[in-house]
Amino acid sequence: MTITLASIGHSPLSAQGRITHTVISENQSAPNLGRDLWFAIPQNYFRTGQLGNSNRYFYIYITSTRNTTAHIQIGNSPEFAKTITANQTTIVQSLPNKQDFPTTTELSSSGIAEKRAVHIWSTDADLSVYFLSRALETSDGMYVIPTVGWGTEYVVAAYNALVVSSALADLPSEFVVVANQD
Repeated sequence: MTITLASIGHSPLSAQGRITHTVISENQSAPNLGRDLWFAIPQNYFRTGQLGNSNRYFYIYITSTRNTTAHIQIGNSPEFAKTITANQTTIVQSLPNKQDFPTTTELSSSGIAEKRAVHIWSTDADLSVYFLSRALETSDGMYVIPTVGWGTEYVVAAYNALVVSSALADLPSEFVVVANQD
């Protein structure tokens, strides 16, 4: 499908109106289900002291259109499995009283390659995976793109750090690069 947008102007001030744009759609979208998924957990709101990590927890939401087993491995830790019932959501969590994986999985370094990626896969059914990171004053979440939907070019869209005053500044935005092979 091709869409052409054009505007016709009648004065020199409307020269921009004579610019045309063509949008070409290939009718393709990234897959929302896959059998091999990788992600890492970026740091969510650094805080030390009494209210630091004690109020931090993670949820991984996994679903499938078929009954299957999701295999999960975090970094170099041993893999574990979760049963997935078709069209129902299974939650993998890191709560203080019910912990499937530790909150130390969260990354806090910068510019260092670490083996702390989360790998989720199924041998017989496609999965859909979402992640939620919850801290005392903030929540972060993401949709995990299956490796079959990965491309080779990316854009990091982020805000600059907000400098309120010389004594108070916001932390800069962050991003994580994950690879499923060396």
